Amino acid sequence: MHRRCAAVKSLLSFAHGLGYLPFNVGKALRNKARETARRCLTTQQLCALINTTRGADRTSKRNYTLLRVLDSSGCRSAEIRALAARNVLERGAHRVSMTVRGKGDRIRTILLGKKVSRLLKSWIQYKGVVGDDVVFATPGGRVMHSSTLCKLVKKAAADAELDVGFTITPHAFRHCFASHSLDRGTPVHVVSRDLGHKSLATTSIYVDAAPTMTGADALDG
Repeated sequence: MHRRCAAVKSLLSFAHGLGYLPFNVGKALRNKARETARRCLTTQQLCALINTTRGADRTSKRNYTLLRVLDSSGCRSAEIRALAARNVLERGAHRVSMTVRGKGDRIRTILLGKKVSRLLKSWIQYKGVVGDDVVFATPGGRVMHSSTLCKLVKKAAADAELDVGFTITPHAFRHCFASHSLDRGTPVHVVSRDLGHKSLATTSIYVDAAPTMTGADALDG
């Protein structure tokens, strides 16, 4: 929708510049992508949502770790679901990095914070996954379906009794990562790199969309 809207705005601006239109009526078209970027949870809301998945059983451990990593990495749903054990590497004694394949087959590496690194390492050791094994696999060892992750997030949001005026999906974690990172002062080019955006213009829609965070600055500190 954003690309189509941008194409129309560009055409109308071009026509106005050439004198075919007396006014640039394209300015009246709103940027839907920026509105979507505002669909962001505060840190307290994210904490409440993620903490509903805590538990001692294997499924709860997987779900809690998955959502913490999703929040700390800004990964897309497909990227986190396909993450293989061999693509999680130790970076010193306290941190790990994740290498994922994003849109356009672009590969990027994301360095996680200390707390979530320990959590992810603990899950990998607990599950005993190695090599090409999927880190957040189903009980049968398969890649989790996108609808399964969507249901997980929606249930967690319902259990946390969050009323934010929009549907909370796995992609909302990506919006939160971008907005919160910029709100903490992370340079836009660094956020763009972590998100795997091809253009800084894509990341810039979050610059004025980040909410004022409350509570801790980040789940990972």
